[in-house]
Amino acid sequence: MTIGEVESVDWGRGYLQIMNWRAKAYQGQWPGFHSTRVPHCKVVSIGNLTTGGTGKTPVTLSLARRWSDRASVGIASRGYGRSSRGVQDVSLTIEQPEREFGDEPCMYVRELALPVTVANSRVAAVERLVERGVNLVLADDAFQHLALARDVDLVLLDATTPDLHWRGLPSGRMREGWSALSRASFVLVTKVDQAGEDRAEALARRASDWLPRERVQIWEQELVLPRYQDEVLLVSGIARPELFEKMMQAHGLKVRRHFRFKDHHSYSSSHLAEIRNFAIASGIQRVVTTSKDYYKLLPALGDLGLVAAQVQAVPRLSTSLQDLDQYVFGA
Repeated sequence: MTIGEVESVDWGRGYLQIMNWRAKAYQGQWPGFHSTRVPHCKVVSIGNLTTGGTGKTPVTLSLARRWSDRASVGIASRGYGRSSRGVQDVSLTIEQPEREFGDEPCMYVRELALPVTVANSRVAAVERLVERGVNLVLADDAFQHLALARDVDLVLLDATTPDLHWRGLPSGRMREGWSALSRASFVLVTKVDQAGEDRAEALARRASDWLPRERVQIWEQELVLPRYQDEVLLVSGIARPELFEKMMQAHGLKVRRHFRFKDHHSYSSSHLAEIRNFAIASGIQRVVTTSKDYYKLLPALGDLGLVAAQVQAVPRLSTSLQDLDQYVFGA
């Protein structure tokens, strides 16, 4: 191990210690560390221990659809990458809403037709949603947003995460240490279909050190996409593009090329021209992208057979959803 690697590990260890101290400060309500409970609603946080994609979006979609039959559901989000400021209700009636509000909030509105509000402060977002008539808020990526008091904490662990990433930032991708799982109501081990049983069980056992095993669930991803016979072009702006490509190949798609961009990417005219020119020159008649990227690409690439790969999150055990229902609604 080099000196640089030692320093990186020490920085990661120090970061996790600071985050552990911060969590204790909020739990003890120390001066300057106060969690605000928003009245007249129940808050369910859907978060994780690591940076990057863990499968939160498909899980949020699945639970929002299920629970909208029993409550007035809304989603609170930071709106990562948005150009707007302050508290904003997501609307699709403006030009380029993804730039204004962020790609994931817009996708939630398109897919669910439910109220979505973005704000840097989740407290402010939840308060606004209550004003809009919401009584059950799904707080997106809010596990570390301790200024917001929540009723239920769902923490996702991505089973495909490499071993080196299970270290504190900046040497790894952990926002908090494993002990933070003691605050979780449930842990959802995701992407098991891509990682394998051994990996999933290892994570489940690790999580069980901090909460009862019956509150550790295994979730899989199901892909809704035709099996095209001709070569396709992939375009993605997500945290783990290599997993998207592997999923498409496992589905039987013949991938000619994958244009990979950073998470929440805002496509420039030059990027769009590059994709279009390559597709035309290669005779590609189908461009496959993610649900998050689809509407950002549609105006410029819609004539190239653009299609969104729909990914659905499904718990392995049918009783898992019933367990969540009972924890959230009490029956």
